Amino acid sequence: YCLLSRRAVLACLRSARKHLAPGGLLVFDIWAADAFHKRASDAAHRDDTGPILSVDSERTRWDVFESSRLRRRTQRLDVTYTYVPRAGGPRVRIDIPQRYARSLELIELLTRAGLAVDTLYGDFSGAPFKASSEHVVVRARAAAPAPSATKGWPRPV
Repeated sequence: YCLLSRRAVLACLRSARKHLAPGGLLVFDIWAADAFHKRASDAAHRDDTGPILSVDSERTRWDVFESSRLRRRTQRLDVTYTYVPRAGGPRVRIDIPQRYARSLELIELLTRAGLAVDTLYGDFSGAPFKASSEHVVVRARAAAPAPSATKGWPRPV
């Protein structure tokens, strides 16, 4: 999600492919964003129901609040986490720009990068991927390199 453009995702996948032998396996998971993308609209969202979690760090208990802004056309989700110390004091704000990929886009980028999708799972137990899945677990193999124009061809006699 930290790769904020299709070009950056493709470069990452091409780099992974470059480091695999033909037939080598790349396995990774991402958030299944298809259903979210379909139902979401451009909007800012602030969770006012309370902290999404609390953490302890450096002898301080922090409540963590989340807000986000969606830009559906570019598949951008800009998330802000605000850490509020329970004992008082300055808040800490962390902005995390993200870009999500939809499953068909991901398959297209994998193919362009020279990777062939073996399987898409919907979770870590191996369930098939479907529209209601929360994850996409990808198994892709490095495709064999294309033969050069002359290599493997009979030479003229």
